[in-house]
Amino acid sequence: MLVLPKKIMYLADDYWQKQDIQDKCGVHYISRGAVIFGVPVYAKTLK
Repeated sequence: MLVLPKKIMYLADDYWQKQDIQDKCGVHYISRGAVIFGVPVYAKTLK
């Protein structure tokens, strides 16, 4: 699993939220895996 793209996505989303432009940006994370994150407790939080 590659974590770097997720980290960049979350950092960008946080930045856009702080700039009050989040509603003008579309954030989509597309994974070929069956779950958003391999650790169930984190996956539940991220959903």
